[in-house]
Amino acid sequence: MPNAPCMKNGQSSKGYPKHFQERTAVNNDNYPIYMRKDNGRTVEVRRMYFVHSTAGEHYYLRLLLNVVSGATSFPNLRTVNSILYNTFKEACDALGLLQNDKEWDRCLAEAALIQSGSQLRHLFATFLLFCNPIHPETLWEKYFTSFSDDIRLQLPDIVNSNTNLHNQALLYLQSILNNHERSLHDFPNMPIPIRSQGHIALAIASSEIASLLLPGGRTAHSRFKLPFTLHKSSTCSIPHRSALTELLQKASLIIWNEAPMAHRNAPEALNRTLQDLMKAIDPAFENLPFGGKIFIFGGDFQQILPVVVKGGREDIVSSSLKRSPL
Repeated sequence: MPNAPCMKNGQSSKGYPKHFQERTAVNNDNYPIYMRKDNGRTVEVRRMYFVHSTAGEHYYLRLLLNVVSGATSFPNLRTVNSILYNTFKEACDALGLLQNDKEWDRCLAEAALIQSGSQLRHLFATFLLFCNPIHPETLWEKYFTSFSDDIRLQLPDIVNSNTNLHNQALLYLQSILNNHERSLHDFPNMPIPIRSQGHIALAIASSEIASLLLPGGRTAHSRFKLPFTLHKSSTCSIPHRSALTELLQKASLIIWNEAPMAHRNAPEALNRTLQDLMKAIDPAFENLPFGGKIFIFGGDFQQILPVVVKGGREDIVSSSLKRSPL
């Protein structure tokens, strides 16, 4: 009690409240500090209750309790480097317990002073691929002027407006990500480049090396989910209710580079699949080649023809796209 005879300057001369003592000892005032009696009773130290990260301040309170030692009160728990923060979340942030984009922000701010737009775009692509920034779209908008400073000089006739400049910078970034088999679609908050006049154009190639030369290019098997073993009645493994189906339905143009390298069964399988997908929009599309989509096949039939295992000249010619009824 505060008025007890043993209380001096707010502290008890008898050592109350007492700390846990494993062995009996004597304090500085020659007062014995007894060990706890071994009466068989034990106390189990448990973990704190789990708190989900969506619980707000309760979650940040638990986070602080696991890190801060010797806290005597809630205000003391919210104090970091002699600064009292209003919320537990702010205190966690001050201690560096929360993930944020400050590190990537500082890196871009420093790099923007000495690097070109092309170098900065590659750096930002590295952040997207390996660093998992929380809000990459915020970083993109903040440093967009630095990301695109070289594009206006290289393409003055194309980027005659901020919209075109923004779109071209995104296309360059998309191309970098494609080299790592990733896309801006893998980062939901990032803006997506808009192709010319707002239409969707898909670029594919028969080989992986050729697809790398196309901005946003993919191989035919990757883009259309073509089976590896093709036959005359093959179709693509594309579910009707999927993002890929929606993309193909909205696409206005499909460019297939190095088409002579593909076996005729590949475009025929795609033809059947697109007719099936497009008839959900209009039954008339079922009878049109490729479901009414505009296709551009590129390549040279005098170069590489389809590979037919253990096939002769006649087999190779019959597997060519020129022999297809399409």
